[in-house]
Amino acid sequence: MNNRERVYAIFHSQPYDRMPIVHFGFWRETLEKWHREGHISREEWLGWADGNEYDRSIGEKLGFDFNWGTCFCPNTGLFPPFEEKDVGPYPPGGRMVQNRDGVIVLRKEGAA
Repeated sequence: MNNRERVYAIFHSQPYDRMPIVHFGFWRETLEKWHREGHISREEWLGWADGNEYDRSIGEKLGFDFNWGTCFCPNTGLFPPFEEKDVGPYPPGGRMVQNRDGVIVLRKEGAA
């Protein structure tokens, strides 16, 4: 079985040959530590990004089958999103706005 077949079988309660070993990406600090310890090269440490050649190389060195984020990234937002619209003023200062999730939020000038 390949990794795709394994994941499909597991998700559908079907027989599979083995559980895949999956990672979800790496923290920069951890990559730096692995580089200092000699587990990965400087190029892998500094060049790593989800799904690139360094991601695959590091994953292989560490015994992972694949990076989950490169094959299953569901859209968790609303589709289509709400159109942002001004709902009205907020008396102490600011404006009430309906955001792209349909939630009414307070927006104040100068606030992030």
